[in-house]
Amino acid sequence: MLYIGNLKMNIPSTEYVEDLIKIDKCGNNIAVALPFPYITKFGKDLSNAGFAVGAQNVSGTNVKESTGEISAEMLVDIGANFTII
Repeated sequence: MLYIGNLKMNIPSTEYVEDLIKIDKCGNNIAVALPFPYITKFGKDLSNAGFAVGAQNVSGTNVKESTGEISAEMLVDIGANFTII
């Protein structure tokens, strides 16, 4: 079974990430949807520990002039494996 943690607008901490890694060592299959600004900060550590790291949202448009939107290409570039839509 796959468990996906959606952090919503909660700010993850180093301790939170360390706790997730401990839980995953118990044989669980966990993915984490981080708030966009924290994907680069915590995503690499989680990914190295075997987690799928994703985003909470992605733009539905490919228009480059969309202010404030996050494209799928941008998410892949920073290491996201999935997104919640």
